[in-house]
Amino acid sequence: MLLYGQDAGSAIEVRLNADEFFAGQELDIDILIRHDALSLRRNRDMPNCILEGQNSAVQLLQSSSIPEQDGLHLRSRYRFTQTGTCTLVPVLQWKRMRIELKPLHLTVHEPPLSEQTVFLWKLYTSDGLPVAEETVAEQGQPYLLCLTAAFYVPGYEAQYRGYLRRVAASAENTGAALLAAPAGSAGGISTAASTGSAEHTPPVVPASSSGKTSLAGAAALPLPAGILRIDCPAAENAAVEPLDAAQLPAAIIEAEISRTGSGQSPILAAFRWIPLSIGMQALPQAAIFLDSGAKVVSQLRNLRVIPWRDALSEDDMEKGMERAAHVNGAGQLPHAAFTEKLPEQPPNGSALSVQEEIGSAHRIASLRHRELTAVFPFAARYERKKLETALGIVQPLPLYPAIYGILAAVFTVLLLSGVVWLKFRNKKGGMIVALILALCCTGIAAGLFNRTMQPQAVCIALSNAASVRRIPEAAGSIVYRLALGESVWIVRQTALWCYVKTAGGITGWVPQDTLAVCGTAL
Repeated sequence: MLLYGQDAGSAIEVRLNADEFFAGQELDIDILIRHDALSLRRNRDMPNCILEGQNSAVQLLQSSSIPEQDGLHLRSRYRFTQTGTCTLVPVLQWKRMRIELKPLHLTVHEPPLSEQTVFLWKLYTSDGLPVAEETVAEQGQPYLLCLTAAFYVPGYEAQYRGYLRRVAASAENTGAALLAAPAGSAGGISTAASTGSAEHTPPVVPASSSGKTSLAGAAALPLPAGILRIDCPAAENAAVEPLDAAQLPAAIIEAEISRTGSGQSPILAAFRWIPLSIGMQALPQAAIFLDSGAKVVSQLRNLRVIPWRDALSEDDMEKGMERAAHVNGAGQLPHAAFTEKLPEQPPNGSALSVQEEIGSAHRIASLRHRELTAVFPFAARYERKKLETALGIVQPLPLYPAIYGILAAVFTVLLLSGVVWLKFRNKKGGMIVALILALCCTGIAAGLFNRTMQPQAVCIALSNAASVRRIPEAAGSIVYRLALGESVWIVRQTALWCYVKTAGGITGWVPQDTLAVCGTAL
């Protein structure tokens, strides 16, 4: 144990298992009060140990008081729920006495970079303004996609911010050189700056401790040790162009340099993204290759794309098409998609109001339950799929009605009866075939009944409320946001929270009031 706060041999000692932790890690505190301590001799009741200060950063799991040969041990176990630096003050509380011990200054990092790290997209406008989760995108407009993740790699935070400061200083030097240029020479200076001339704009070299940069994507952004490269293939419904840090807006660079607090995520790769189609569109899925040989993909995120605004003039429309064509080269984007007369309301249900969408989510939960229990589930399935398409649910959970498992069990019984009949008729060949088929039907029936018995639920709240968290606490880190109408499996549940699993394999805790439970078929 790590001795912390008090000197060894004193009447009261505070021992910790470490002084640096990761989010979700457990903190063990052992406070030893020796038998000769005045506090024990003056008080007959057992003391309580409480933590004051930034106690919202920890969650108490268990505590105990154990008398031993060397004294009274007050053992407590906590779990960290926030990242950053925190100061905790252990306080020993008797009925008539209170002792405040030396404060504990602890550092809590994000979990280490691993295959379990969640990589998310952050969307910005071309000017560097963040785009909210519920905001819709406009067809043909350029946006910035930044791949982020919350993790801890020693020394990477200082390296990342130092690199962005050099990029910002380089941009300021370029601007100062342009202002100081004499008349008629601006073009030459601009060319020198764009080519990284040492006279005006010193080149910026990524200071990666691992000596690695992305081979595809933001090649100029330094990657932490542990990531080999990041790939982001272009999607069919959008144009995607990799960017380096020098191409990011100053607003994003300044925000990344000055960001403070816990739970912050650095930008690992940046792309310019232009949606080409209207309706619910999926953002690109980046592939992150780790040194361990593992491959991790970014979280799936859908965004509603609406037609180009009618208020734009013809000149603005032409300029927007030129910007879009510049991403992948002239003539490669279907410009007719931006100029043709588009329907006022996309056919995928984007015209629904919020109340209608929530009502559709409740209807989906009812239909899934009916489909599980109905003898003829085809009508319910057709209506359910229609509503899920209207809400833009890309990957709904598979549903296996109970009738399928019952039919498989009936076929199993019939085949076993056939095995017995063939045995009495002494037809060994037919008996073996029937036995194999019976075993196959048994496995299918068991699998169907297992899926049927696992309860399902449908998200009936907006994405800002239906957040999947690592722990069942409102302060827990968010790993995924459920879309309205998205279905999940319920693994277990408490009085207020449900531990769920999505169709994409993501697990976490969701508030129970944001789900409508479909139930089981049996």
